[in-house]
Amino acid sequence: MSGQSIKLRWLLLANLLINAGAAFMWPLTTIYLHDDLGESLTTAGLVLLVMSLLMIVGNFVGGQLFDRWRPYETALISTGISLAALIGLIFWHGWPFFALFLIIVGFGDGINMTVLNAYAAQDTSHERRYVFNLIYMALNLGVVIGTLTVGYLYASGIRYVFAVAGLCYLLLLLIIALTFRVPIKAKSDQAVAQPLKLKSDQRWLLLVLCGLTFVIYASYAL
Repeated sequence: MSGQSIKLRWLLLANLLINAGAAFMWPLTTIYLHDDLGESLTTAGLVLLVMSLLMIVGNFVGGQLFDRWRPYETALISTGISLAALIGLIFWHGWPFFALFLIIVGFGDGINMTVLNAYAAQDTSHERRYVFNLIYMALNLGVVIGTLTVGYLYASGIRYVFAVAGLCYLLLLLIIALTFRVPIKAKSDQAVAQPLKLKSDQRWLLLVLCGLTFVIYASYAL
């Protein structure tokens, strides 16, 4: 696919699949850990906290690998990490394996979501705001599909939840393997040597935005 760019539809479908697959796990964790495995709600909260922290680490690792290594291979490996953990959950979903595999999924997703956003930023055939607005819509559609479906699957058996979530990641892996091998614009030496410097008021604005985002997500998670 040399000389081409990723079609926007594949980026949108990739974001839909990864968020649908992840949405199978988030609402399930508290119920499954407490009602099925007999763990406390505090334990469930700690598991989700560690998963979120590993996702943040994955975000950082994904950005570093996209900039300094190979984006295509990074996307494949991160999807493979999440897929392998979900396959493990099909067979080993007791305590503490459920928590361990869930945390691994969070790390893989953190890498992959950063890489998908970085690929979207490389799209030069559409306005950037148009691309990311559509990706945000695909993301939320994936969350709706995942959270809507998980209740029906959970009633049939926990293995079905992990199997269908794994299918989402398998389809994502196929899409990445077939459509994401495209050339990435290299940074110029000047851009690398001279990182962006923010003015004092811009820095404070970013800090305020980060603080606002933290408060919104904290209240949302509660």
